[in-house]
Amino acid sequence: MYDWGETLINLEKFYSTFFPEDFDRKLFASTKDEIEWGLKETYKSFLKFAEISGQGWWITAEDMIVLVQRHFNAY
Repeated sequence: MYDWGETLINLEKFYSTFFPEDFDRKLFASTKDEIEWGLKETYKSFLKFAEISGQGWWITAEDMIVLVQRHFNAY
């Protein structure tokens, strides 16, 4: 089971470091289309980052949906 608070912090660090120009648009989307777009792009970015960095960690699409839902519910 993931520590969602820690995962969210790491996700925010990841975006602010590697994709600063997209950070607000991906994590703080307000419409359904923006949220769906953000989920897809976030998932693709995680896969690419894991592949390039060799970190070996994995996050599923379902995990990402829960993560983003928790993020929106926090505000």
